[in-house]
Amino acid sequence: GGKFEVLSAMLEKLANVYAQVPAVQYQLAVAYLAGNETDKAVASLTRALSSDTNYPDALLLLADIQIKTGRVDPAIVSLKQLSQQNPQIVQARLLLANAYRIQGDFATALDIYQQLEADYPTNFEIPLLMGTTYVQQKNNVAARQAFTRALNLSPDNFTVLEYLVNLDLREKQFTSAAQG
Repeated sequence: GGKFEVLSAMLEKLANVYAQVPAVQYQLAVAYLAGNETDKAVASLTRALSSDTNYPDALLLLADIQIKTGRVDPAIVSLKQLSQQNPQIVQARLLLANAYRIQGDFATALDIYQQLEADYPTNFEIPLLMGTTYVQQKNNVAARQAFTRALNLSPDNFTVLEYLVNLDLREKQFTSAAQG
């Protein structure tokens, strides 16, 4: 805890001097999060956004905190706006899809992933996320197709292989149970 307290104290002094500079408030929020002080981080992010309502780093971090603390609706609102204004910010679109997944809106999440896959066809993480979403829907066929696309893009990726093996095991168990 000691290092974070010293860093936080230094950043707090800076934040008081440069109260209207969102980057300073953002860095203070990052330090607070590193020290597990979520409430203080949210307060700093809120101050950053009061100076610049479209500060992407602050919007992303605040939305991430909101999602992790179960406040998905406000995260969706800000991430939708950020994604529409700045479609090149992939993390905003990924967080938005994750927020919809958490809400159980798999169709909207998959729409976002499909747009991302079209925009970034060489990024293996996007079909991997699609696959995990299909698994949540119990759509093993679509999951296998997505995991296979991810594996083709990243053949040595252990995580992708693990998902495919788990899918094989799950299907085999269902087959064995059905034959039982």
